[in-house]
Formats: sequence, C-alpha cells, structure tokens
Amino acid sequence: MKTIFSWQSPKENSENTGSYDAINVILNHDFSKGLHLRHTNCCNVFVVPACSSNYKGVTEDIGCSYTIITNCTESWKGLQQDFTSRISAGCVYIVSARVVVSEKSITKEGWQVLKGSLSLPTLPDQVAFYLEGPSPGFNLLTKLVIITCPSLTDYEVNKLRGSCTDDERIIINTNFDDKLNSWSGKGFKVVCHDCMTDGNINPISGKYFASTIERTQSWNKIQQNIIGRVKQKLACELIAIVRLHGHNANSANVRGTLLVQAADDRDST
Repeated sequence: MKTIFSWQSPKENSENTGSYDAINVILNHDFSKGLHLRHTNCCNVFVVPACSSNYKGVTEDIGCSYTIITNCTESWKGLQQDFTSRISAGCVYIVSARVVVSEKSITKEGWQVLKGSLSLPTLPDQVAFYLEGPSPGFNLLTKLVIITCPSLTDYEVNKLRGSCTDDERIIINTNFDDKLNSWSGKGFKVVCHDCMTDGNINPISGKYFASTIERTQSWNKIQQNIIGRVKQKLACELIAIVRLHGHNANSANVRGTLLVQAADDRDST
C-alpha cells in the first residue's frame, strides 16, 4: 500500500508535532539515538546531531537531530523502519515528517512538512515506513518522523479489541456488551447506560458504557475479580477509556489499581 503525501510550508503547518510522541509508532522518531532501529535501503545515511553545525545553510533547529540521505540510485531507496507490531488495523493514522531536498547548492526552501494519512483495513505480514524520492542526485534531509492516531480513543479501542484473543484477555465484558455482568461497585452504585445527558454522552464503541454514582471516597471504584486469569511473572498492559462527568469535573487523578489479597485476608495494592 502506498500513501500519497502533500507538501506544506512550516507556516501552513505550524502544529506541534512533538505532542504526538506518546503514541508515535515510529521509534527513535527524532534520531536522538542515531540510526537505531533504522535500516538503510541501498543508500548512505548519516546523522547530524542536535546543536551541531548547519548543513549547507539549513536553518538549525536547536535540540533536534536529523539525517542526511545521500547516494540513492533510485527514488524508492531510502531509510526505513519496520513497525508491524506497533500498528493496528482499522485506525486512521496521521503521518508527518520534516524534510529538506538538497542538491549541491545551499537550500533555499528550508524545512518543509510532509504530511498524509494511512489506514489498513487488515493487518499485513509486514508494514514499513520510508520516504520515497527525490530523484537520484539529490540529498534528502529528514527529522521528526511521526505516525500517530490523532484520537487516543480510536487507538485504545482498537487495542482493547484487537491486541489479544478472548482466551488471552484478562478482563471479561470489556465493552459492557453484556451490561454489568462480571462488574461490581465498591462502596457506591454502578449503572449501565446506552447514553447520558440527552444523548450528549454516548459509547465510544458498542452499545453500552458504565458510570459511577453516589461516590463519597476516592477508593470507591468499579471493579472486577480476575482470580484465575492472571499468571505469576507475566507483564500485563492495562488500557481503559474514561470520562469525567459532574460539577467542576475538569481534571482528576484516575488510576488503575491491582488489589492482591493474601491468604490471611490482608490486602495490598
């Protein structure tokens, strides 16, 4: 699959690409670790470290490294990274990179933003990213390569549904499709909804979601017993989609807690 990109000037695209780092599927996106996790495809590549001398008049971006790709004999040869294990089918990803095309003379255009999108209906055996072009004889400077899902909910819902099978999933009834089956509230009431506030709050996916009411303590929580579904020394990943609702509910500290009860009934978290 090939994605078509369009050129934009820095003025036309002034968004802060660094804000996407948390869910960027490209590792070492800013080349701070040199060419780690990158593969050179029939070309020569070297890294210009942050705060070093400028390359042929390119404006310095303090604190940001970049690569220079040279000696490509074909436009499709370049620097690539495999990210098959870090992408999910069904999500729309935004792709962006800052680039400069240079011949022998000093560049005049400066850094340009290359931007596009990609979506995979099904996950193939391999997914790799590289920048195609320019024509042989030109050098390509690259920095800040980012591939990210613009909505955390899109990314995390897909992870909830697609990252493991039902046999591997520790939490049962994750999307509340079976309403509150397997869930309970500790110290308060849990209610299942198909919508709230006259349709202004709806499920991210599926038909239902759960809400908490009449909470009086921070430890009042919605919970599920997972005894028999966890294993010793096995690292697990927890993802949950939450929303605050109520008076002055602008921010809050929300945590996922694992409660472990010993044989003598003592609890630890």
